[in-house]
Amino acid sequence: MKFDRSVAPAISPIAHPVLPEYSTVILDNGLELFVLHFPDSEILKIEVAFQAGRPEEKKRLAAYMTPRLMQEGAGEYSGAVIAEKFDFYGTSMSTWSWLDATGFILTGLSKYAGHTIPLFADVLLRPQFSPAELENLKQVYIGELKVELEKVEVISYRLLTEKLYGPEHPLGYNSTTTDYQQVSVEDLQTFYREQLNTRKSYILVTGNITQEVIDLLNVAFGKSDAGPNRLPRQLYLPNPVKLPGKLPKVMRITHPGALQTAVKMGRMLFNRFHPHYYEVQVLNTVLGGYFGSRLMTNIREDKGFTYNIYSGIDTYYDSGYMYIATEVNNDNVQSTVRAIRHEMKKLREQPVSDDELSMVKNYMTGALLNGFDGPLNLSGVLRAMIFEGLGKEGFEKQMSVLQNMTPARVHELAQMYLQPQDFLTVIVGP
Repeated sequence: MKFDRSVAPAISPIAHPVLPEYSTVILDNGLELFVLHFPDSEILKIEVAFQAGRPEEKKRLAAYMTPRLMQEGAGEYSGAVIAEKFDFYGTSMSTWSWLDATGFILTGLSKYAGHTIPLFADVLLRPQFSPAELENLKQVYIGELKVELEKVEVISYRLLTEKLYGPEHPLGYNSTTTDYQQVSVEDLQTFYREQLNTRKSYILVTGNITQEVIDLLNVAFGKSDAGPNRLPRQLYLPNPVKLPGKLPKVMRITHPGALQTAVKMGRMLFNRFHPHYYEVQVLNTVLGGYFGSRLMTNIREDKGFTYNIYSGIDTYYDSGYMYIATEVNNDNVQSTVRAIRHEMKKLREQPVSDDELSMVKNYMTGALLNGFDGPLNLSGVLRAMIFEGLGKEGFEKQMSVLQNMTPARVHELAQMYLQPQDFLTVIVGP
C-alpha cells in the first residue's frame, strides 16, 4: 500500500474523554479505598494522600521533612533495608510534598502485593523517627539549599512568592539553613501525629486490584484508628501586595557571578474552584503555556533573547498566582520586559485569531486526553476527582470551556487579568 506523503492527513475532531468509573471499598475501621480496577493490567499503584502541608505545620519545614524522615526507617527496618526490599520486588516508593498537601506512592506489580503492602504500611503507620537520620537529612538539604541559592531562577521565584503572599504566610516563607537546623524530631512527630494520621487520609488504588490486594490493604490499614475523620481545613488567604501607580512595581536584586539574569513577573489569582479558572488556563496557554505561545514566538523565535520563556498558574487550596519566567543575557533584560508587556498589551487590545485559538484548544484537549491513557495516568485523574475535589463536574467543565472558548472571551479575560499594574516584576542578575 502506497501513501501520498504530499497530502496531509485529515484532521478529525478530538473525542470527549470518558471519565473512569471507580468503586469504593470500606475497610474494617471505616476507612475508604477509592479503587480503579484494571483486570488486564499487572500494575499496582497505591497513593495515600493528606490535605496537610505548610498551612498545618507548627514549625517551619515540618510538612516537608516529616514524610522524608518516615522513609528513613520504619517498623524493624532501616531506610536502606526498606529501599532494598522494594527494589528486589521491582517496586518504588516515593513521597510528594505540595506546599499544601502531602502524599506517599507505592508503584509496583500486583503479584508482589503480599510483600510490598505490609512494608508500605510500616512507613505510614510505624515510622522510627531516628534523630541520627534526621541530622543526616538536614545536612543533605542544607547542602542542596546552598546550591539552589546560587541559581538566579530560584532566587527570583523565592522573592516573587514572598512578596505576593508575605514572608510569614505559609505559602510565602522561604526555607533557610536556620529553619533546617531548628526543626527537631519532636516537631516532625507532632506533624505526623496531628496531620498524617490515616483517619485523615485518602487512599487511592489503581491497577489490578484483586480481592487479595483488598484483603492485604484491610490488614495493613483497616485495623488502625477508625476513619474517616476529615475536618474542614482552615483558610490561609493571602494578603496580596498592593502595587502602587499605573506601572508594575519592579524589584532588582544583584547576584554577583551570575551568567544570566532571571526575569519573573507574577500576580495573585485564585484557586481552581473559581468560575474563571479554566478560562484563564486558556489565556495563559495563548500567552506562554506551550511551545507555540506568544511569548515563545516573539522572545525566543523572533528576537532570540532566550532559550526558554513560559507562563504558568500555580494553585493551592485557597489561592493561586499567575507568573511569567525566563532567563536572558543581562544586556537584553529591559528589552525582554518590554516585549513581555507588549504581548500582554496585544492580548488586551486585539482578539486572537480563530486559527490561533483553535491550535491552543486542540493542544490543551490533547494534553487533557493524555491523562486518560493507561492505569498510571488515570490514577492522576482519580486523585484530581477525589482528593483535589474536582469531581466529574470539574473535567466536564474543563472540556466545555475548551469547546466553547471564543476569541472575544479570551480578549475579555486578558483585559481582566493581564493588566500591568497587577504584576510584580522581579529581576535577579549580575
